[in-house]
Amino acid sequence: MTAGEAVECGLAAGRVEDREQLGSLLGFDKWTECKGLGTLLSAHWIKVMEKLNRDMKKLGEQFTDNMERSRQVLQDRSSVTYIYYRNSHRMIPDSQRRWRESTILCVQFLRKAEKNLKDGIAVLKKMEGMEALIELLEAQLREVRRLADRVYRSRTDYNVKVEK
Repeated sequence: MTAGEAVECGLAAGRVEDREQLGSLLGFDKWTECKGLGTLLSAHWIKVMEKLNRDMKKLGEQFTDNMERSRQVLQDRSSVTYIYYRNSHRMIPDSQRRWRESTILCVQFLRKAEKNLKDGIAVLKKMEGMEALIELLEAQLREVRRLADRVYRSRTDYNVKVEK
């Protein structure tokens, strides 16, 4: 959004060219530039926010990568031919092993994705005013945990569903 668009939709009071005009626009009669500590705090805050942005971007990329890898493992698993006994419709031991290994690999990626979310929540909890984002990440964390638990429980589901 541009400064002009922010003014048009009411998110900003106006546009100014310098700090003196900012004081007038905001209705401060005796506006002066804050020198010393205020300037240092402002510079520090910018650095804090830049680091937060970098950290969250990195965690987001790692989360996306881990979720994609878990999805790929499940997709690869569904394209493998598993051999099963005709009478019991249960996989033979070698097929059971491959099924179990792929399931556990998928869960490992999902657990890494959980850690990415937990780390993101920890970063945000250090900041004020991030409650809504924390809530969103916590909801995502619950979903990933449920998925990981469901996939993990399927590691010993060796029965093959056969259409008659």
